[in-house]
This record gives sequence, structure tokens and C-alpha cells, in this order.
Amino acid sequence: MTVIAALGTAGGCPRLFGDLLLSAEETDGKVATLPSIREVTNFFPAGSGYTIVGLAQKIGIVAPNCAVAWCNSWLGARIAIQQLKDRANGRLLQVAEVRQFLSEIDPEALQYDFSLIAMVMQPGSDSYAILTHNASPIDVPGLGSFLIEGSGGQMLMEHIQRAPRHFLTSSNWNGSVAIATGLASTLLWLEQSTGANLRHYFGGGYEFAAPTDSGEIKKIGDLMFVIWDDEILLGSAPAPSPVFLMRTLYIDDVLLIKSAALKNGRIDRPHLHVAFPPYALTAMPNLPHPESIDWNTRRICHCFLMHTSEGTHQYSVYEANPPDEGRSVTFQPHGPDLLFGMRPPFFEGVRRDMWASFGRAPRGWLGPDVGDALLPDR
Repeated sequence: MTVIAALGTAGGCPRLFGDLLLSAEETDGKVATLPSIREVTNFFPAGSGYTIVGLAQKIGIVAPNCAVAWCNSWLGARIAIQQLKDRANGRLLQVAEVRQFLSEIDPEALQYDFSLIAMVMQPGSDSYAILTHNASPIDVPGLGSFLIEGSGGQMLMEHIQRAPRHFLTSSNWNGSVAIATGLASTLLWLEQSTGANLRHYFGGGYEFAAPTDSGEIKKIGDLMFVIWDDEILLGSAPAPSPVFLMRTLYIDDVLLIKSAALKNGRIDRPHLHVAFPPYALTAMPNLPHPESIDWNTRRICHCFLMHTSEGTHQYSVYEANPPDEGRSVTFQPHGPDLLFGMRPPFFEGVRRDMWASFGRAPRGWLGPDVGDALLPDR
């Protein structure tokens, strides 16, 4: 079970969005782990029956101009995606060709229940098509039409409905990344704090694909998620630090995820997870040792948590390719600790932008220099 979606298809930059969770019948003696909660037995006790068994990529790049997202049966989807990738054989695919393939899927694959959402850029033009197998559009009042499939579809839809209206209107790569990563950071925190998404068998991490200016479709890698508690905005901690880090990068077609929970700047032993694509690898790449994967990246999605009397709000900020000297935060391992270099103006700007986004500071959140805008009920 899973969640996949085609977003931004009503006039904005299109993007495919997919989680990484793989679930199946429980196998005695095998315990999977996730980047956010470690062993799944922390959430699904032994004897649960159907459980989380690992991670797998839900988006496959089958041609330079075509990506396919899948959900439900891994076996059926893998057969179909592998066949489409073999047909492309590295060349550009025509929209009509992909449409015909999806209408004539191999009966061997059709033994299984699965859904596909394909995004194809028409060669030689800026136009694209979203094509499907066993998937139907959903109309969202005030937002337009979406394609969302999988066991987590309803929950994802609820988060989309709460998103700002510019969710559909990004017309470029960086804007598309900002929207997708902001949604992912919210879901990652949900997974860490309540695990509500895991009850719907989706999560574990997220990946995205979007068209580039060259007409190709690429996944968004070399990305860092940083989740902060509101101490960083309040200035109430002597040495504020993130509460969770997750770094993603692709080595050829293999996705690596390095993650760590933190408390007072001390890392709770980093973990490395690997997610393979929904097709066969031509060769296994050499994967780096976890310690050699740098926490610093040129794409950072910050998720700021704001605890109020009305609940916890999340506010996301995406930084695209900042120069080394202009990064909001840098990381330097130092034994069991992680040293931080921070630019105060960045966090001051976040606080101002956050209040502007809410029209004022969130009700019940007692931050500095906010006058009568807040109720001091925290």
C-alpha cells in the first residue's frame, strides 16, 4: 500500500509525488526499520499480521522524458514498468506510444491489482501529458483536479486542501521542488510525532519527479530535510538544534537515505536506508559508507514546528542551491555531537515570514517582540 500523486496539473509545473513504504504479510524473524521511527515493531508489534517490510521507490524514470509512479501490487507494477523501460531503451517516448502501452498492459502484470500514473513530456515541445492505468482524477473544491491513488490518498488530500493556494501555480523547477518538499516535511513530522500516516500504510520517506527546462524529467535528489522545534525561533534554548535530519541522494538509480534524531545537538546514531527502483538495475553501483555522506547539501527543506494552545503548526522553507557561505545552517560532525553553524538573519526572516503567512503569529504561540498579537497562554 502507498500513496502516489500527480500534482500541479491545473496550470502549474507538474510533478509526481510518491512515498517509499513497502508493506506485506508479516514474516517471522524479520523486522524492518524506517528512517523516522527505526524498528517498525515500535509501531506494529510482532504478530500484527500485515506490516511494513521495507522501502521501495514508487517512481521510475523509464525514459529521459517519461516517469511512472505506481501503487498497490509491487509485482504487477514492476512487470509493467520494466516493459515500458525496455521499450524505450534510453530513447524519448511519444505521448501516444505511452498511452497505447497503458491500454495494452501485459496480461501477466494484470494478474495483480496496481495503479500507474505516467508523466510524459512531448518530444520537441513544452507540452506534457498525465496518463494512467487504474487511476481516476479527483476534483478538489477551489484547487482543481488531482490524481491521487493508494491507501494514503485521503490523508494526502486533506493536507493538500490545507496547503496555500499557490500549491498549483508554480511554473518552474525550484518552485515545484519547494512545494513537494514542504508537503513531504509535514508528512515526515506527522510520522515522527503520531505515526498516523503509518496506520494507512504510507510514508517512510518521499521522492519527487518534475520536468526540467531541457524537456527531461528528473528526480529531485541531493536533498536535506531539517526539522526544528520552535526553540530556534523563540531563542529560548542556549544551543538550539534540529530534532531530526534526513538526507537523500541518488547513486545512479539507487536512493540512499541517511537520517538521525537529535537531542541538544547529539546524534542518536545515524541510519542509512536504501530504496531500489521499480525495475531491474543494469549494474549495482558502489554505495558509500554512511559516515562518508555529508549532511551538508545545496538543497535544504526546513520544517519549523510551532507549538500553540491550538496544536502544532508546521511552516516550511526551501533553500535552493545556496552558496557555501550563504547557507542558513551548516553541519560538522564532532564525535557523538553535531556542530552547527547558523546565520541568525535567516531565522529572523523565517519568523517574520511565518507571521506574515498567518496574518499574525499563530494564536497561542509566545514568541519575542510580538506585542498584543498573541495570547500568553503557553
